[in-house]
Amino acid sequence: MDLLPVVDVRRLPIPQLPPLLRGLCQRYLDSFDDVAMIAAEQLVDGMDLDEGWCERNLAFANQQVYQLASTLVAGKKSRLDHFSENSVTCFVRDPGEAARLRQIPGYE
Repeated sequence: MDLLPVVDVRRLPIPQLPPLLRGLCQRYLDSFDDVAMIAAEQLVDGMDLDEGWCERNLAFANQQVYQLASTLVAGKKSRLDHFSENSVTCFVRDPGEAARLRQIPGYE
């Protein structure tokens, strides 16, 4: 990225979080693509999405997408590795790190 001029970097298409999760869930529902399911699960865990986030950002999505995202959110704790020091998700170490994630532009 440091080889590109700043103006070009600003033009890169970067998906917003809600449409990205919606698309991954829909892809899984349409084609039972396991890779899409894994990606959706990792996105939920990596960004520490919660039910409130789903309500605010996916309420207008179709019911199946919303339900799948909610199921992934509800299962976050079951994916914690008991041998790691992480206490929030399998990717998020602690509440401080989770709070920093919510400050990333595009989280909401």
